[in-house]
Amino acid sequence: MKHKLPPPQYEVSQQGVSHAPSFQSKCLFMNREVIGTIEPTKALASESAAVIFHNRYIAGGGGGASELENGEIPQAAAAPVPSADNSYKHSLKESVVELKPTGVLILIDLDNLPRAVRTLDDYMAENEDHPVCEVIAYASMGFNPGEELPEYVQLRRASSLDRDAADILMVFETAMKMNDLVMHHLYKGVLIVSKDHFATRLKEILISYKINAHHEAAYDSIVRALEDKFPQR
Repeated sequence: MKHKLPPPQYEVSQQGVSHAPSFQSKCLFMNREVIGTIEPTKALASESAAVIFHNRYIAGGGGGASELENGEIPQAAAAPVPSADNSYKHSLKESVVELKPTGVLILIDLDNLPRAVRTLDDYMAENEDHPVCEVIAYASMGFNPGEELPEYVQLRRASSLDRDAADILMVFETAMKMNDLVMHHLYKGVLIVSKDHFATRLKEILISYKINAHHEAAYDSIVRALEDKFPQR
C-alpha cells in the first residue's frame, strides 16, 4: 500500500526595517531542510526555498528522489500537473516527424496548453508537407509533461515555479531571435500557442517588424492556423 507523504513545511522569517521588509524561508521535508534566498515577499521567499530543495534533492538526485516518487515534491505554488494519456497510438518519444529546413517557428506555452505538442505532432505526422521548421516549448519548473517530448521539441524551463517566468523567458528568447527573423529571414513566420495575454502583445510586436506572426489559444485552432495563415508555396 502506498502512503502519501505529508506536505512540505515552510518557516518564513522577516528581516530588515518595517517599512521595507525582506523575507527568507526554510523548507522542511522528509527530514531535510534548505534555506532559500532573501526575497521581497513571503511567497517569493517560500518559492525560492522550494526551488532550491527541488534542485538539490529531486532534480539533482541528491538522495531522496526514490523516497519521493509516490509522495509530494515540495512546491510553494504548485500548479496542477497533467499526466500522460495512454490512449494515444504512440508515445511522443517515438515520433518520426521531420522538421523543414525553413518555415514556421512554433512557440508553445506548456503551462496552460499542455497538449499542444501532442496536437502539433499528430498533425505533422499525418502531413509531411507541414510548414514547421522549429518548435520551442516553454514551461515553469512546476510543469510535468507526463511523457518524454519528441527530440525535435526544445524544452525551455524557467528557473521558477511561477508560470509568468516561463512567459518572460519566451519573450526574452524571441527577442534574441529577432536578427534571424528580420534580417536573415530564416523563418517564414511565428505561431505563438498560449492562453495568456502576453502572447497577444508579443504577436503585435513581431507584426510591427513585418513578421508574419499569429497567436492561437486553443488546441483545435493550431492546425487551422498552420494551414490558413502559413500557406505552403
